[in-house]
Amino acid sequence: MGPYDIVLFSHFERNCLYQEAEVCAQAGLDSVDVIRKQVRRYKADGFPKNYGLPECNTILRRYTRKNRKLNE
Repeated sequence: MGPYDIVLFSHFERNCLYQEAEVCAQAGLDSVDVIRKQVRRYKADGFPKNYGLPECNTILRRYTRKNRKLNE
């Protein structure tokens, strides 16, 4: 973990949340309207393409006050 309090692994196939949103919509993992609404929010907030995408099936966390607050 080095100096980091939270460590995530990189996604095994994609590095862009916009690509992931497309895959999720095509797979029917949620309503297409719900996914598109969230993607519009990311774009409006200026979230860049190809910024990286974590694989969140394993999350390593140090037991710190900031992480406890985040988890709440």
